[in-house]
Amino acid sequence: MVDPTQVPPPSGAPAAGSGGESPPAVQETPLAADRGAPTPVKAASKVVRALTHAASSFLLYDASNEAVAGFIGDLRESLDQFLGTYGPLTLEIRPWDMTFQGQVVYLDRDRERSMAFRLYRDGVRRLVFEPAVTWEEIIELLGILAIRAKGIRQHEDDVVTMLWNASFRHIEVEAVEGLVAEDDERVADVVTESPAAVSPRTSIQAMIFDAPFMFDYPLPPLGDRAPVAYRPITQPLLERVRKQDSIEGLPLECAQLATELLDLLADEFDPLSPEDVAPLLREIRGYLLQDGLLRPLAEILKIVACKAPASPETRARLLAAVADSEVFRRLLEAAGDRQQLSVDDLAEIASLLPDDQVPTILDFLATHPDGAGRGIGLRLLEHEARNRPKRISERLLSNREATDIELLRMLDRVNPAEAAEVSLELLGSRTPAVQIAALGILGHAPYGAKIGRALVGVLRAPTEDVRRKALDALVAQKERRAYDTLAEQLRTATAGQLSLSEAAAVGEAMSQLEPERSRKLFAEWVRPPGLLGRLTSVPLWWRWAAVAGLAVLGGPDARELIGWLAGKAGGELQQHCEAALARLAAPAGGQS
Repeated sequence: MVDPTQVPPPSGAPAAGSGGESPPAVQETPLAADRGAPTPVKAASKVVRALTHAASSFLLYDASNEAVAGFIGDLRESLDQFLGTYGPLTLEIRPWDMTFQGQVVYLDRDRERSMAFRLYRDGVRRLVFEPAVTWEEIIELLGILAIRAKGIRQHEDDVVTMLWNASFRHIEVEAVEGLVAEDDERVADVVTESPAAVSPRTSIQAMIFDAPFMFDYPLPPLGDRAPVAYRPITQPLLERVRKQDSIEGLPLECAQLATELLDLLADEFDPLSPEDVAPLLREIRGYLLQDGLLRPLAEILKIVACKAPASPETRARLLAAVADSEVFRRLLEAAGDRQQLSVDDLAEIASLLPDDQVPTILDFLATHPDGAGRGIGLRLLEHEARNRPKRISERLLSNREATDIELLRMLDRVNPAEAAEVSLELLGSRTPAVQIAALGILGHAPYGAKIGRALVGVLRAPTEDVRRKALDALVAQKERRAYDTLAEQLRTATAGQLSLSEAAAVGEAMSQLEPERSRKLFAEWVRPPGLLGRLTSVPLWWRWAAVAGLAVLGGPDARELIGWLAGKAGGELQQHCEAALARLAAPAGGQS
């Protein structure tokens, strides 16, 4: 038989002692939710949590409500899983908690809600669920617990009597003769085998026994009494109070609230769900954005990223509740306008957000053609290009022409290999300016057959500026295999198809790629051999290309051929020859 007078009071209440002295503080029992709790203990905690939720649902909802069915389903699933895995479930009932294998699996110090308190008060000390327990027995137990949870003490029996009357076959109940209810407010005598066991031993016990049921325990004795007097408040204390109530203190409370919410997601006894936490995080975001507190918002985002559950879906949902693309845009504007956040801060934030922020940065650049924010935006893109180049390359050709060119050149600065791959793809762009920018990158990229074939293919592009840039790239890469293509391009060209300036550029490129072959070919175009050849009309763009190529090659034979053609030609061709001769005569001219 357990002596009810030895029941320890709740935390903060005095225990029985002699002479009214202040008793020692009650030591808290460690929770099973602490790290390292055995798996059976965690499973038992899950069962008890489902049991209390199901019993409470009987009071809150109609019996046909889906919520009741859901709570009962959770209880059935958790109980079947425990009994099938670990065998009998033995719960020790204490005044404020329930334990399994010596570890707390339920704790609630609120007298109005605590199931453990109501069971212990009525004398229940142990509940044992056998593996063969039937579902009818569980439902009957829930009904008893629900009735007792109402707190109505006028007509129903105490919980021990109801449990014994139920005659459970597979639920074992151990109880003592506990406190008998007399009315709603008073607690009657304690019925035990020995009347002396319930008599108050101290004045404090007497006050507790005589007090109404809902009356709080008396406060512990105070120290020496002193008259009320004014005490100056120190300046540090005043500053701390002001800070708590200032605009600087509220963000700290928001961060603390976010931390506590995320911790409750992993609570072993009654965890919150992401559906509970996400709306509160959005409220915090709205408040901080309204007051322009962007740096605290960024810190809370980092807290969420650090403490969010491992599930990718849950993590993304919670992060999106704190910040999205619109929030990132505002952070970017603040970084540019007031320098609240550094480039590294923004890069870290962008990496935490579930969505790709490159479009947001690009849109920001489009609406901010100058200013500090633009520089920060470009450095952010450089950071992305260095670490995740695909996020930049995938956005090319979906922006304005100037932005695409800027992105391509930026990518070439920080990630040349990726820029070369992207440039090959951009050669098919319909925008000549983008094609020219891509050719400029391919002109100095590490050379390979793939680049060579692409450059030769661009020689047939419809735009002259693009073809001229491809010539420059071929010469820069010393692609000798392009020589025959260039010669064929001149031979097959028709009047008006090639401008004279392009013909000159082709001739110069041929001379640089294959000097000896070009010298022989150009000599035939300037002065065809034999009488028949001289009577044959040579296309103007042939001789124009030949003169430009011979000026590059230099030497006495080049001067003689150009001089001979200058004496025979007239108009533009004569002027072209004279300009080539002047070039050869210059100190930095062709070969001697």
